[in-house]
Amino acid sequence: MDPELKTKLDEIEVTLKDVDDSLNPSHWKLLKEGLWRGVGYLIGVLVAFAILGWILNVIGVIPFLQDFSQTMRDNLQNVRTK
Repeated sequence: MDPELKTKLDEIEVTLKDVDDSLNPSHWKLLKEGLWRGVGYLIGVLVAFAILGWILNVIGVIPFLQDFSQTMRDNLQNVRTK
């Protein structure tokens, strides 16, 4: 068999294996990707709620958060002065 043809066939075989791996990933790979996506969604939701809460606190829509934030500021001031 022609060496050039053999090289091309080997390249095609490797490419086909890569395509097969990407189309049929292992269960562990799927589990790992799912866990990372879940963690990403959770962090995104937490950040969105934190920003939304902060905005609502700044404009005064949520009064109990103003009391809580004032208490936290007072506690931080007490810790800094000690």
